[in-house]
Amino acid sequence: MVDLIEGVEVEGSRVVVRPNLTAFGGVVTGPFWVEYEPGVDVAAWPLSWQTAPFLLNVAPIVWASGLEARVGAMDASLAASLQELRSLFSTDLYPGLAWSGSISADSLVPAPPPTQPGEAGVLFSGGLDSVSTAMRHLAERQRLLTIRGADVSNEDEAGWSYVVDHVNEFASEYGQSVSLVSSNLRGFYDNLRLSRLHPSISDWWSNVQHGMGLIGVVAPLVTSLGIDKVYIAATHTATFRVPWGSSPTIDEAIRFANLRVVHDGYDLTRQGKLRGVLEVAAAQEIVVPRLRVCYANPDGGGSNCGKCEKCLRTVAGAVVEGGDLARLGFPKPPAEYAALMARKFRRHTMPANENVAWMWGDIKSRAAERLTARQESLPAATRELSIWLTGFDFDAYARRYAKVKRVRKAAQNLLRRNPALFRLARRIAIKVEDR
Repeated sequence: MVDLIEGVEVEGSRVVVRPNLTAFGGVVTGPFWVEYEPGVDVAAWPLSWQTAPFLLNVAPIVWASGLEARVGAMDASLAASLQELRSLFSTDLYPGLAWSGSISADSLVPAPPPTQPGEAGVLFSGGLDSVSTAMRHLAERQRLLTIRGADVSNEDEAGWSYVVDHVNEFASEYGQSVSLVSSNLRGFYDNLRLSRLHPSISDWWSNVQHGMGLIGVVAPLVTSLGIDKVYIAATHTATFRVPWGSSPTIDEAIRFANLRVVHDGYDLTRQGKLRGVLEVAAAQEIVVPRLRVCYANPDGGGSNCGKCEKCLRTVAGAVVEGGDLARLGFPKPPAEYAALMARKFRRHTMPANENVAWMWGDIKSRAAERLTARQESLPAATRELSIWLTGFDFDAYARRYAKVKRVRKAAQNLLRRNPALFRLARRIAIKVEDR
């Protein structure tokens, strides 16, 4: 049995947990920290609350590493939840891994008395999934919980500024409140080593951590605010069979004090969510919300680049539904995006895997549905893109892309042995891509 935590430091609204690095053999690489907004008195929280974000982020690493670890005090609800979650990981997610580690506590701290229901928490990135959840529950008073360090890095000042403006715009438009949180929840471990533990784990954050991690970061904050329910938006539906780090089974097994988690929108595909957002806005005669979906903008992670796979996939879905691209955050004409889309697929420069192909297939199905129902009355942009989508095999493309990617990687490795030739090849590739 090893001590999991060597120390906890609290300064104002920031808590730093120093793990026992030796016990992890280099997999955990440094302290874990969370910083809430000024005025959040983390020092007034019990130790079992201060360490809860760390425990929910590190627990899968402990289980996968086979460590038997202990902490001094732990929230009683969280302790029971971790036992259930470990069992779910070994039976539902990755049965090929032992998940034999454990975390025990010297003392279990009971939850405080429940408060009267008030706001509902909504994990809110500003992307389609979270916007859909917020729009579906407009009748509830919501606190939008936006986390820096999840998809926008803690070093990206410009990107974070854009995110803050976006979430405040949404909150103001629809009468909600906001809490901003920063954390290194993706930066305290060796992602490459963890992602090699199982063939199905290509990225620890996506495939394992993010459901527990995101909820963990906000759990003590929302509990201190009297919030007993947090929505986390679904990424997929039950038809997606690939193990994922956020699902109804995993997320709704997470408990802390009196907090319960709702995995929202699992009955809706991404295209269904987009359609739902547009329908809610039309039915209630309110403004269509702007979306923030991009992870690839070279000018910062907060805004949409309009060129990456995720941006173009969102544009395709919006055009099929007849949505206003400019209002949704994509200012160029539909034909310009469609041309770029087709060119990237033709040149095998549009990234694709099983997850991505599944989502493009969803848009394709909706396009076929719209063409069958009312092809002649559709806007020209919707009709033309829908015809192209219905004639494209996205599953076959994903398989081809994987092969092309392997060949390109091998070629790059060869070219790197000749620096002058490598630089020339890069210049040619950039010129071709820009055409």
